[in-house]
Amino acid sequence: MPEVYVIGRRAEVLPFAAAGATVIEVEGAHGVAEGLRALEAKREPCLVMVSEDLAGEAAEAVARFRLGKRRALVAIPTLREKSGRTLARMRRLVARSLGVDLLGKRE
Repeated sequence: MPEVYVIGRRAEVLPFAAAGATVIEVEGAHGVAEGLRALEAKREPCLVMVSEDLAGEAAEAVARFRLGKRRALVAIPTLREKSGRTLARMRRLVARSLGVDLLGKRE
């Protein structure tokens, strides 16, 4: 089974540890880039979740990581951000894969 990693600030990622994810606590974009670099060396498939605000700050590292095979990176919304970038991206992916916008537009 693929490993699940969560990268972000302590308060935002700690709950994922209770669900069995490996938590990587960071404070900024530099920490995200270092964490992703360490995960790039792994050969096993993995799912990486990064808090949305930090993923935006470390956009270059996130883009490089997403190029790898057998690994996926998902930005997760945080209480600090209300940008909706993650929901908009998810809506586009679902609409493209199913041909229907199941998530609907925000009113």
